[in-house]
Formats: sequence, structure tokens, C-alpha cells
Amino acid sequence: MRWISVCTIIGAALLPAVSARPLCHPDQTTTTLAATTEASSTISADSTSTTETSTATTEASSTVSIYTPTTPEITYTPTPTPVEPAPENLILNGDFEGDDLSVWSVRTVDIVDDAEKAHSPVHYARYFINNEKAVGGNQLNQTINGLDTTRLYRLTFSSAVFGSPDLGDETCALEALQEDLVIKSIPVDTSVVGQYTSYETDFTVDDEDIVFTLRLRCTSNSYITIDIAVDDIVINDIGLARI
Repeated sequence: MRWISVCTIIGAALLPAVSARPLCHPDQTTTTLAATTEASSTISADSTSTTETSTATTEASSTVSIYTPTTPEITYTPTPTPVEPAPENLILNGDFEGDDLSVWSVRTVDIVDDAEKAHSPVHYARYFINNEKAVGGNQLNQTINGLDTTRLYRLTFSSAVFGSPDLGDETCALEALQEDLVIKSIPVDTSVVGQYTSYETDFTVDDEDIVFTLRLRCTSNSYITIDIAVDDIVINDIGLARI
């Protein structure tokens, strides 16, 4: 009777512990962890595969040659601007530097060699009047042939006054003529001494051959003193004359 009671007591003490753990059911927690571990291993394997594929792609890409066309270097050579020839001077030896001065016919005018007074380089025509009359006899002449009456011509020359001019009440001028026709009259300015001034005028001709004249002429028979230099006489054909 006593032995049974002890067993009963021990059985009663163990009964709650056994009841707390269900019998005949597998351990789900352990199985789930294993599955998770396997899944993680699978993902890791896939990642490794992806990495290897990426590496393979990179290696393949590194072996591809990219063609870049080469643009040839272009050297630009500017086209030189053609230089137009200087217009022909229809006056021969207009600067008085040539050896042949026979192309000029002079009357009370001298061809002087003086670099300090020449316009360029060392020779010029000198009209020198010393207490004398100047009524047109001091002149320089040249015959020009082969002109065209339908063309326009331009006369240019340079002139300067030197020394101590004394015109009194006279008015004097340098006159350019074709034959007897005055084509330009330039008053002599004695207010500026030792300085060249350039003059020009356009004109037509009445004949193919003319005598060109450049003369000093005063308005009366008074006595004057004047020293005038003339240099670089040019006549150019500048085109058709306007009708």
C-alpha cells in the first residue's frame, strides 16, 4: 500500500512536464532552419554565378577593338591677293631721275640735282625768278602721243616754295595746259615755305597727240622774286570719260 503511493506521487509530479511537450509531432523549428540555410546557400550560389557571368562579360568587353576614324589634318593656304600693276605714267621721266632729260623741253626752267629740296629722290624742276617779270615764259613742256579722246586722264604733281618769296601785289599761279588750253591753275601760296603740296586734276583730250605744259604765270608785269620746285609729274589713264 505504501509503494503504490510513492509511484503515484512520482507520476503526478512528472505529468505536467510531459503534457507541456506534445507527443508524436516532429520538430518543425529545426526543419525550418535547415530549409532556410539551404535557401541561403542557393542564393549565395546564384550570386556567385552572377558575379562570374559579369566577370566573363567584362573580360569579353575588354577584348573588343573600337574603330575611331582618323580625320586628316587640313592645312589652309590662303590664296594671295593679286597685286594690280601700277597705272602707266604717260609722262616720261616725270621725276627727272632718268638720264634722258631730252624728253623735256625747258624754257627758263632748270632741272636741279638737290636732295634737300627734291620731293623724291634728288632731282626736281626749278622755276626761279629773281626780281623779274613772270608772264608765262617760264615753262616745262613734253609731247604725249597715242591718247584717246574717249578716256579720262588724271594729272598729279608736287610743288613747294623755297627761299624768301616776294610777289608784291602780284597774283601768280602754276598753270597746266594741253596745247593752249589751261586744264588746271594753282595759285602760288607763299605763306608756306619749304613744304611740298600735291595737286591733281582730271581732264579729257581733244587730240591723240598733245603738248603738255606746266608754266608759271603772274597777272601783271610787276617784278617778283620766287623760287618754286616742281617734282613727280604723272598723267594716268583712269577710265572712260563721262559723256
